[in-house]
Order: sequence, then C-alpha cells, then structure tokens
Amino acid sequence: MRDIEKCVICNNEITNTMVLCPNCGNVINRADYSENRVKYNYTLDKNIESLEKIDMALCHLEEELDAFLCKKR
Repeated sequence: MRDIEKCVICNNEITNTMVLCPNCGNVINRADYSENRVKYNYTLDKNIESLEKIDMALCHLEEELDAFLCKKR
C-alpha cells in the first residue's frame, strides 16, 4: 500500500513511490536511493529533452524576429 504524504514546498499530496512532486518539482528524499535514482535520472532526461525543444523553438523565433526586423529597416 502506498503511503500518502505532503510535499514540504507546496503541500501537494504525494505517494511514497514518487521522486519528484508533480506539482512543484521538489525532489523528495527517499531511503531507497538506487530505485529512486533510476526514476530521477529518467525524469531529469525528460526535463532536459523538454528544455532542448524549448531552446530550439526560441532560436527559431529569434531567427524569425531578426528576419522580420531586417525587412522593416
């Protein structure tokens, strides 16, 4: 059975199997480090992928803005 706890940052309900609070992203410390490390690394990889996509989109927008401003001059 999963125990329900509260996140110390946002007071969101979390289970004892969670590594990150789904509401605020707070890292939840657990005794079973090895299992949680795998989950944490997976989450970290997904966050990095998301940030890379955001970075690519921002670069594209920057290029479009530069092109637009060059046309205006």
